[in-house]
Amino acid sequence: MVTKFGAIRWCHNEGPRTLVLIILLLVNVIIFAVTLSHYEQSDAVYYHRLMLGHSLAFARASAACLNFNCALVALPVCRNLLHFLRYLCVNKRLCKRNVRRLIDDNISLHRALAWLICFHAALHAASHYLNIERFVHAFDLPAGGNSSAGGSLLRTLSLLPGHRGINPVQRAGADPLVEAAVLLPGWTGLLLLCLLVAIVASAATAVKRARFETFWYTHKLFFLFYLLLLVHGMAGVVRPQSNLAAHKPAACASKFQLWGSGSLPECPVPTFSFAGSTTWMWLVAPAAIYAIEKLLRVSRRCRRVEVVRAVQHPSRVMELRLRCPGFAASPGEYVFLLVPEASQLQWHPFTLTSAPDDPYISVHIRTVGDWTKQVEQLYSQCYGKGDLTTGERDLLPRIYLDGPYGTASDGVTQYSVSVLIGCGIGVTPFASVLRDVWHQAGKTRSLRKLKRLYFYWICPDCRAFEWFAALLQDLERDLQRMDGDDYAQLLDIRVHLTGSVETRQAREIASREGDEADCLTGLRTRTHYGRPNWDLELRNLAAKHPDTSIGIFFCGPGQLAKDLNGRCNEFSNSTSSVFYFNKENF
Repeated sequence: MVTKFGAIRWCHNEGPRTLVLIILLLVNVIIFAVTLSHYEQSDAVYYHRLMLGHSLAFARASAACLNFNCALVALPVCRNLLHFLRYLCVNKRLCKRNVRRLIDDNISLHRALAWLICFHAALHAASHYLNIERFVHAFDLPAGGNSSAGGSLLRTLSLLPGHRGINPVQRAGADPLVEAAVLLPGWTGLLLLCLLVAIVASAATAVKRARFETFWYTHKLFFLFYLLLLVHGMAGVVRPQSNLAAHKPAACASKFQLWGSGSLPECPVPTFSFAGSTTWMWLVAPAAIYAIEKLLRVSRRCRRVEVVRAVQHPSRVMELRLRCPGFAASPGEYVFLLVPEASQLQWHPFTLTSAPDDPYISVHIRTVGDWTKQVEQLYSQCYGKGDLTTGERDLLPRIYLDGPYGTASDGVTQYSVSVLIGCGIGVTPFASVLRDVWHQAGKTRSLRKLKRLYFYWICPDCRAFEWFAALLQDLERDLQRMDGDDYAQLLDIRVHLTGSVETRQAREIASREGDEADCLTGLRTRTHYGRPNWDLELRNLAAKHPDTSIGIFFCGPGQLAKDLNGRCNEFSNSTSSVFYFNKENF
């Protein structure tokens, strides 16, 4: 039964993101409506409306929205800006939990802005194509004759001397497509559309998984996109009337045959001039922020990073242990790595699996693509050597590090009950969190509000457990030693094997059923076979922790994320506890 607080609790989990998207849409609607109204009513474009109709107003309104959205689209992926905002929220506690979760959802805002750009770009292009067709039609209209006074007016406007006219088409029988290609806004607009299609298409999930390099390189074309955007409006195809004080369009339009004759001094020849492009005004502030962002990233590239050890784990997972003077990170944060011998340009994100108290920085890399295969080949020579000497480190390929940057895992200790759910290699964001819990468990440092931590690890392959099991074994052993301490009841580990088990392994599992430790993981906690029943798991959590805010932290497939998010909303509405869903985004 849904509680009377159901809608309020839904707002706790979904409200902030929904509110931001609604505000974004409303701002777009307001900008569009205000600009549309201006171009439908302004006397400065009176003659443009006669020649072009409503398509001019739609083109200018969509252009204003494009300026707004293009100014914002890069900000949600400015990692240093987000890291600073996260620091204010988490460390300085200047904002509520829901506001911090908005920062974790930055990719959704980036995508929403991208789709708005696509919509307004399509509307802008279609409107301007209609404008070009009407420009061509106006130039081809016959001159003279009272029966075609409207056509004669458009023809007169098209033939005004010099650059004072409003019709960029100056050829009879012109092809609209050719005219669009010749004009500066036409060919730059076509290039902008091609770039936009390439950038959006390469960001599809299927492309990113199969060809991450394609996504990475295509997204770097945004520099060219913004450059063309600045150039796009510099030609001044739309030229507002500049002598409105001397020439009133509403009164003089019907007397166009007497313009400039001297017999009608109150209706001189109208003049039109370009007021200048305003696109740069929208982009200057975001460009400054992004420039600072790039400077910070470049400065970090100068830091010396040493490879201390390379470890080969099962399931094609390689662990790199690094040392970087002055580097400090919080649990759950991630870094970007650049290996010039693998690629001079590609920075790849990896979650830190080391804790702040570890004497090294560690990342676990699963070999799944061209870049990761090259990195594995470069450092595979270090397998089995232990910690490398200074001379051995100097001979290795250089590696650069950018970061650290915060993720949703920063908020684990902000809940009294937190649930970590990792699927396969998706366990890496929580490795650092668990190691930090392990270190803090033996000290007097506070874990803030955290009283209970549940950890679910879901794997399709038995061998995938091996590389992470050692940490869990040490963590479980050390926590269980602390009898009488609150930390002894802190961690609850749930391991699930979803893949098939070989006959030999099944026999071994059956023969060791009475052993104290699980034969697959070496943990006291038994491995469960099959996927977790999330309805049952969340219902049990709500029963064990009534009237509690429970943080769910997930890293894994998108479909399971949607499923868990929906269940968190459902159980927040039907139980006394509130489930907050947090997903790792890179």
